[in-house]
Amino acid sequence: NAPRRPAWFISHWWGGPVVLFVQCVAEHARVFLLGDETLYWVCAYANNQSRLEVELDVSPLDSPFAKALDLAVGALVVMDGGAVTLQRAWCALENAIVSRKQMQYVIVCAESVGRPWDSPRNVSRFAGSGEAPSSG
Repeated sequence: NAPRRPAWFISHWWGGPVVLFVQCVAEHARVFLLGDETLYWVCAYANNQSRLEVELDVSPLDSPFAKALDLAVGALVVMDGGAVTLQRAWCALENAIVSRKQMQYVIVCAESVGRPWDSPRNVSRFAGSGEAPSSG
């Protein structure tokens, strides 16, 4: 198993139910017609949770989060109903990197999964071409 490049970086807050997180990612993949080979980078699964003090003992721009964003073609924000995601320091850093790189940026609101994607509460796109990145 050779390392593979993530197509999408996921910015989120772990305070909500995991089932909503999974539903948001599945809805994103469905709407953007992404195949089963599409890779998402999720911190809890990519970082060694028993060695976080070592992995995160670096400059934020040298962190695993920043490195993953450098590899990804887009960022998916899983937004909770209270928008706590936007209050988290790591999420703010991720948003700044995405803005600087002008990456594809998609927000999915957990409470709106299953509603039509033309609903402004459900999804917003920023930067990039507006086209869905390939599953690369």
